[in-house]
Amino acid sequence: MPAVASSAIETSLTSFLSLPAQWPGLQGLITFCQQMGPATAVILLAGGIVFLLYGQTAGKMILSLNCALLGAWLGGMAGKQAGAVIPGMLIGGFLGGVVSVPMAGHAIRLLAGLVGFMFGACVWRTLPLEPSYTWAGGMMGFIFLSMLSFITPKWTMIVSTGLQGSTMLVLGLLGLAYQYQSIAATMNGVLSNQFVLPVAVIVPAICGWLYQNATTPAAVAVKK
Repeated sequence: MPAVASSAIETSLTSFLSLPAQWPGLQGLITFCQQMGPATAVILLAGGIVFLLYGQTAGKMILSLNCALLGAWLGGMAGKQAGAVIPGMLIGGFLGGVVSVPMAGHAIRLLAGLVGFMFGACVWRTLPLEPSYTWAGGMMGFIFLSMLSFITPKWTMIVSTGLQGSTMLVLGLLGLAYQYQSIAATMNGVLSNQFVLPVAVIVPAICGWLYQNATTPAAVAVKK
């Protein structure tokens, strides 16, 4: 039984590590929320609130967590080639979290770039633009937030964690909503408008940016 459970976990992780053929559109996100389990939805919801409201206050912890997740993903990709996904993810996650501590400045720039890439790609997919060039929108977002991190680290951290937290919050709420069949049909109707989901992410993000700016010091502690 333990071997079967381990094999099932490794298979699940392997599918998680696989990159999609193209950046998911609105229907892909809706399908993801429909298939989400309640535990995942609650984790996203709780994490989204922390990221959204305390992204700068808990900046070091969030940076380490993000770098650990990125390290785990890269480690899993490397371990996948050797048939050792779980050890690869554990080692990669540990190294990512540890390295982020003495290299906090670079970690902020990396986080900002990745969040910018995801935001830019989502904006590109929302607008009536060629889906095969979604990477171009992503690179615009990557360059913008990465360059912003050299100018104002504080606002870079606020914007990055605000967008990340707002996205997690909205996906968690949708995941919980789709647990109830009576709400699912209504949600599908509301989300049929391609601009509803982006607006639902941007509005909480702006509120989070304003809250963080009002409740945190003028400068973020970043080792350059």
